[in-house]
Amino acid sequence: MDDIARDPRWLKLPAGRRQRALRRHEALLEYREGPENMDRAQIAADKAGMSLSSLYKLLPKWEGPAGPDIWALVPYARSTYLGQPRLDPETERTLHSLIEEAVADGVRGTVGISGEVVSRWPDAGPAMPASSTIRDHVDSRGGFASVEKGTISLNTGRHAQETADTATTYGEVLVIDHSAIDLFLDHRKAPRRATITLALDLFSASIAGACISERAPDPALVVAALDDAGRRSSQSGGTAIKPRLLFSATNGEGWRALVEKIGQRGLTAKVRWGTRLHFGGPIRRIVGTKLTDLRLLSRKSHSRSAAKDRFDPAVHALVTLEEARLVLNDAIDRFNSERLKGQSTVPIDTGC
Repeated sequence: MDDIARDPRWLKLPAGRRQRALRRHEALLEYREGPENMDRAQIAADKAGMSLSSLYKLLPKWEGPAGPDIWALVPYARSTYLGQPRLDPETERTLHSLIEEAVADGVRGTVGISGEVVSRWPDAGPAMPASSTIRDHVDSRGGFASVEKGTISLNTGRHAQETADTATTYGEVLVIDHSAIDLFLDHRKAPRRATITLALDLFSASIAGACISERAPDPALVVAALDDAGRRSSQSGGTAIKPRLLFSATNGEGWRALVEKIGQRGLTAKVRWGTRLHFGGPIRRIVGTKLTDLRLLSRKSHSRSAAKDRFDPAVHALVTLEEARLVLNDAIDRFNSERLKGQSTVPIDTGC
């Protein structure tokens, strides 16, 4: 049980499903400690919240050759959260094939790729999904706008023309952005969604650094993500590189102090200033709507009400901040293993 308590797959299960599995596990352990008879089996079934026949069917699955397996006790439940609409396998294969074809032909951007999918949809194929579903699937695959050219635009002023920044090597440009994730923290007042701040390497469209918090995005989280990028890359070979930074900020003292601190570290930054913080766009363009299987809510406000809304133990995971870090680091490792396949990395000098 100690191992599973730190297993990201376990931690991402909806809170209700974990609780039911633990209740079943405890009931079966108690049942196995005494004589096996119908009366005790019925008591165990009642405690486990299942019928007697279900208990007898579950016992051999739970008692595997390696010993009691709690995974056999996790109740199956189809996900009901508001995310990508569920498609039948044939429709999904057709959709993803057409997305890949459009990208291979040089089409970029959610609107452009989605339009190509619609125009190329085969007449003799399955029914075409709704346009919103097509866009969601394009977004979820991520990186199409920047991964090949290593280019992203950031409007740095109300009247300024949007200019493009291009990275030609790993670590040259880090884009800092924030997103809520569909993972709830066990807060003392009420469950609330976690915020992640990512330092995205523009050249590889991978994640160089990250931090997770119960707070709304703020300057301290930017510093934490930068410091994490330095730590994560410290084992890489080659000459360290000082990155250029791109991020959004408000006119508040904390953000201006952050820019000053970055300068003191010997780093340069292009900043999109605003009366409110703009976030979520770069993550959506570079990563998509999912970090492997961790759902990103890049368009969701992290106001007090928005962060707490819709918590449902039958649908959402409920974790501590430390457990959330385990989930995030696992997702980053798997994401980067794909994005950095065959690419070399170097130490990133963030001046920490």
